[in-house]
Amino acid sequence: MWFNRHILLYFTSPEDLDFHETVHAQRYDAKSSWVVDRIHRRVEWALSETYVSHVNAGAVRVRRGEEMMPANIVAATPVQGQEGDWNCQKFILEGLRGIVSHGLQTNEWYNFMEGQITECLIDGAVP
Repeated sequence: MWFNRHILLYFTSPEDLDFHETVHAQRYDAKSSWVVDRIHRRVEWALSETYVSHVNAGAVRVRRGEEMMPANIVAATPVQGQEGDWNCQKFILEGLRGIVSHGLQTNEWYNFMEGQITECLIDGAVP
């Protein structure tokens, strides 16, 4: 038996302690369209009652003042017209691929992140 899992990206900056950006795709029911949701404030996701785990993606280096760039790349991932099995996990993975294609990270990083995310999603999902 599989349980629903939701995934999101939460960006912070060690140089701008007020920078907090969450990006994720969601829909309200199986018939609704997917939408990109962004939250522009600090969120303590680990304190959420539905929180299961997290994966630390490490550093995505950008120039000072361009901290929003990786979040904008992920948020630009298309959500309309996707296949029936497309979901929030695929949104995040496609967004991470976008970060790589913009030269902000490597394919090795993406492969590592994909493995970590998949492991985290599966861990505890199958009794």
